[in-house]
Amino acid sequence: MKPTKTDLFRKIVPIFGLIFIFSAGFGQTKVVRGVVTTFTDLPVGNVEITAKKAGSSVKSTADGSFMIVCDTKDVLLFKGVVFADKKIKIKKKTEFVDVSLEFIQSEENIEMAIGYGYVSDADKLNAAVKAYSDEGFCNFSNMIDLMQAKFPGIDYTSGQPVLRGISSVHSGSAALVVINGVVGGSLNNLVPCDVISIDVIKDSGAAIYGAQGANGVIIISTK
Repeated sequence: MKPTKTDLFRKIVPIFGLIFIFSAGFGQTKVVRGVVTTFTDLPVGNVEITAKKAGSSVKSTADGSFMIVCDTKDVLLFKGVVFADKKIKIKKKTEFVDVSLEFIQSEENIEMAIGYGYVSDADKLNAAVKAYSDEGFCNFSNMIDLMQAKFPGIDYTSGQPVLRGISSVHSGSAALVVINGVVGGSLNNLVPCDVISIDVIKDSGAAIYGAQGANGVIIISTK
């Protein structure tokens, strides 16, 4: 007996259903590229990068670059023994992320950073640690001079820090300042010698601060 049109339809429909399911599943993943640094511009290799939803994992290369498969909406976790863990939200339009990790400063960690292959140039690492230590901060009489010396990519408009290369539709152009976890602080009220660390964020890591972080974020810890 020849198969009827109804029989053929019953066979074809499930096949198209499977094709649709597989194509939809594959369409939810993407490739995101990026670079990992510390102290603003020092490349960091061998950092473990994990896509939380996709479950994929890679390590950054010696020049800090990486490429990872993740979901269109995912969270990347960056981990290194001598660095504070960092999470970056991945959105549908995210193609590249510039990630700056906070180095946990100690003599032991400087040795481990070289031994674990995070940083290949020991001289540059030591110079960066020295420049960012509180002793180095004490060499400046005010925060504006300190910030301009340590972060050449920061300009000042009406006394407010502005990160170059960032523009948003939100009012104002000043970066958000976070001091000891308190959002909306002022650099004018700080004494350089009281500063322990400074971290400038102008990548997708600033997204956790919402619209306030659209112009970048300056995170400062004090004694």
